[in-house]
Amino acid sequence: MGVSVNNQDRSSENLFQALPLVKRARAYRLYDTKGNRYLDFYQNGGYALLGHRAYRLVPVMKNVMSRGLVFDMKSVYKNRLIRALRTLVPGYHCAGIAPSQDAACLIISRLMNRVIKPADIVDPLLSGRNGRISYWRPFCDLHDRTPDVFIPVLPFSIAGAPVVILWKGKGKTFFPDETPISPMILAGMLRAYYDLKKYKIPGWLKEDLFPASVSWKQKGIYIVAGFKRETYTWVFNRFLDEGILLNPVFPGPNIFPAELTPGELKKAIKLFITIPGDKKDDI
Repeated sequence: MGVSVNNQDRSSENLFQALPLVKRARAYRLYDTKGNRYLDFYQNGGYALLGHRAYRLVPVMKNVMSRGLVFDMKSVYKNRLIRALRTLVPGYHCAGIAPSQDAACLIISRLMNRVIKPADIVDPLLSGRNGRISYWRPFCDLHDRTPDVFIPVLPFSIAGAPVVILWKGKGKTFFPDETPISPMILAGMLRAYYDLKKYKIPGWLKEDLFPASVSWKQKGIYIVAGFKRETYTWVFNRFLDEGILLNPVFPGPNIFPAELTPGELKKAIKLFITIPGDKKDDI
């Protein structure tokens, strides 16, 4: 699981306990130990935007593993990834890779000459604004060029994945110790970067899939809850009963899977339109 981008609220963390025991994952569908299938609207908060078993990711990582490049060590992949990341967001030409969120905050603190904590990082998708330090999400039109630092939510969903940092200027990177990172992880992140470039928004995905009066706010491929957090536990479990996994943390974001059948899309839209409404209503 990547760096958390849900700093705004932690009251729904208990919903992680409600997640099914997943036995297999393929594309945007999860299968539990009882054979039930779930559409993944959670996508690890965006880190699984490309789906599970994403295109070419597994072969690339297996290839690096076959050469014994697994444990943390210096390799060619870090510079390759940094060169690629410099083209991710126009105007942000400086790029760095931190081994953890704490290390990323330390680097940003040195860049900005003040103490930076995870809570200082703004998610414009949830807050509706950019901060001096903001997460950058693919296909989110709320980004502008005012932040000093962007932290991209790169779709590489593996526990302990490094944190990417982008900032303006031409200055030297602030990496005091150049902590080695597993070449296998870096190669996977590089593959995710190139696969993200090939990602195409589905033709059926329109901005007006939900009426303006519903309690969910659609922002492109993203869906954010617009109702009280006290209702979210009931909503989460109701969706789960219907075979759709939402983000366990209020208010999201939830993300439209890139692959949905017409029937799955119709069912999902019906759920979002109807919930949360009158809890007594049947769907």
